[in-house]
Amino acid sequence: NDNYACRGIISSIKKNSCNGMYSCSLLTYGYIKEDSCNGNRACFFSEGNGIGKNSCNGDIACFFSYGDIDEGSCNADEACYGTSDDIGPNQCNTANACSA
Repeated sequence: NDNYACRGIISSIKKNSCNGMYSCSLLTYGYIKEDSCNGNRACFFSEGNGIGKNSCNGDIACFFSYGDIDEGSCNADEACYGTSDDIGPNQCNTANACSA
């Protein structure tokens, strides 16, 4: 992890997650499963119960999101930026797909 990746975080983080500038800073999710939140500000200032495996990968992918994100979802730049919806499995995998 680098560049304040986990600054001010309240969460359980699994392996290969939260890599990138401010990737998980100021985040309050209950858990972040493996291979998630990789990219600049990928999950910055987000909150909910959890982020599933292999989710929220891309710059600003889940930035400022408020909802649970299931596995394999929100994998593209700004894919779920600002959403307040729960995202099911394998959804929103293109740029701006489920952004608010």
